[in-house]
Parts: sequence; structure tokens; C-alpha cells
Amino acid sequence: HLTTDPVIPLVQPRNRQPSEEALPLTQRRPPHHPSPPATSLPPRVHPRIGWTEAPPPYHHPSPVKDYLKDGFWVRGSVILGVLRFVSRRFSDRSVKDLIQSAPPELRQIFDQGIEENEWYAKECFTWLSERIDAVHGRDDLRLVVEVGRAVAENAFETIRHFLPRLPQVEFLISKLPEIIGELFQGLSLLIHRVGRGHARIELDEAGTSSLTIAVVMLGFIERTLGRFGANEVEVNLLSARALDDPTPSLR
Repeated sequence: HLTTDPVIPLVQPRNRQPSEEALPLTQRRPPHHPSPPATSLPPRVHPRIGWTEAPPPYHHPSPVKDYLKDGFWVRGSVILGVLRFVSRRFSDRSVKDLIQSAPPELRQIFDQGIEENEWYAKECFTWLSERIDAVHGRDDLRLVVEVGRAVAENAFETIRHFLPRLPQVEFLISKLPEIIGELFQGLSLLIHRVGRGHARIELDEAGTSSLTIAVVMLGFIERTLGRFGANEVEVNLLSARALDDPTPSLR
């Protein structure tokens, strides 16, 4: 059970390094053929984050542009999914407080509005995940796992697009690299071993490796497998480059 304390300041723990070196976070690529809005909306609509009670419908994305093949980029739908999680779990006021506490270069991006089908620099996502963990959790990465689960819930329609109605767990695991490619550019999942009830997955992350991203993947994979019928799912982080391990991997 996680307790919440909205006044805890963001303090970088001694045993965790920043996710990235300082980068020009105002880098933001122009949207490419954004998807049309859904024809109907759930009852609650937040002015910045859109749907707050249901995942958005799946829209087939436009082809990935060449400039996105360098670096690490996060689809806007992922960031919006995290903000919707904060709104549901805590309050709309918590969303506003998070955005107001952002560094100026990120605050500008949030204030302009996050577009579902646009790509944003990795720092927008990692800062948001770490800030949620620090303000509403204990700064111990437990809430970052919850962020990963929220990303999976928000991407439910995207994930279902890749799968038959009742997929076998092993087939679902084999599709994880394609699913991740819909949501992140610069992050690859390499499936090394898949057996009945177990698998070993390696993360290949562009740029400086982030412990936050690895922990997000724990929650994302766990919730994705559970959402499609897997029982008693347990996903463990075996190693991470952010902890000076040679190869980041999950099991």
C-alpha cells in the first residue's frame, strides 16, 4: 500500500543517478499527420489531458520519420496516459501542480498541450515519472512501476490491435517489441528466451540508459500480460546499465 504526501519535494536519491545529462528539452518535432479525434468522449474531459476515465481509441500511426530514428522519443499518448493516471489516482489539482513544478523548458511544452500522435523528447516522460514518484510516493520507484501499468492501460487499444482475441502468453511476449515501437522510438525489446510461463527480455535503449525507463517497463509488461489473460504475472529486473550492469534485462 502506497501513502501519498503531495508536499514532499523532489530530491534525487543518493543511490540513483539522473536519467539524462542536461539536454535542450525544447526539442520537439512537429506533428506528422495527427489522427482525427474520436467521435465521442467519456464524461470527464480535462483541458490539458483529454480523456480521464477511459483509454483513447486506437488510431493507426503515420510512418515513423527518419529523424525519429536517432535518439529516444516518446509518443504523446504515453505522456497523456501518465497525466490521466495522476488525475484519477490523486486529483486534477495534482496534474496542475506537476505541470507548474516542471522546469521552464518542459513547462513550455506542457502548457502548449500534449498531442496524442506527436513525439516528444524522452526527458518529458522520465521527468514526469520521477516527479510523480517523489511527490506522491516515497521516491523509491514504486510509483514508477504504477506509471508503467498506467501506460499499458492507456495503450490497451493499441496493444489489442496487434493481437488475436485470446492470444497465448508466449505469442503476446513475441509481439512486445512491435507494441513498444508504437509508443517509444529509441527503445527496443530483444526477446532472448521464451518458454512456457517464462521469458528473458533485454532492453536496448538509445543514449544514456535510465533506471526509470527500466522500471516503467516492469509495470508495463506486467499489466499488459495480465490484461490479456496471464495469471500470477511476475516481472523482475535482472540487470540495468544505469546500475553499471553490462546488459539490461527483465524476466
